[in-house]
This record gives sequence, structure tokens and C-alpha cells, in this order.
Amino acid sequence: FNAWGIGDAARNDGMLMLLSVRDREVWITIGEGIEGLLPPAILGNVLDTAALPFLMDGNYEAGLHSAVAGLYAIYAESRGAAEKDAASPTP
Repeated sequence: FNAWGIGDAARNDGMLMLLSVRDREVWITIGEGIEGLLPPAILGNVLDTAALPFLMDGNYEAGLHSAVAGLYAIYAESRGAAEKDAASPTP
């Protein structure tokens, strides 16, 4: 993960998804910079609902694509909300 330089080093916002077909396992690792936007419960839910139905049918490309699309949508929405909150004046 670190050796490949995934994500921005200053923001520590990388994400790596690994699928091991032989072991029937899928993992997601994220950088500390986005842990608040994508907590483990959300990661697990996206894998369970978006990826696993496809992966169990052997459609690995669709499963990974669906998981990445779902995670990106949640990330973008969370990041937008966080930026909006940061820009709002506090009373």
C-alpha cells in the first residue's frame, strides 16, 4: 500500500482493495486521512451489499467495480458535507 504510493501522501487518503479468488477473501485498506469518512462499518456494508453478490457468482469485475463505485459515492458525499461544514461560519 505505502510502497505503491496510493493516494496523496500529505492527506493519507489512499484506498486499496484486494481480492483473493483462491482464498475467497476480499479486503479494503484505507489511509488514516479518510477513516472518518469511511469507517469500518461502512466498508463492510458496501462489501456485503455491493460486491459480494457479484463475487459469489464469479463476476469479479462487476463486484469490484460495484464496490469501488459505492465507496466513491459515499466518500464524495461525506467529503462534500465535511467541506460544507468547514466553510460554514460558527455562531
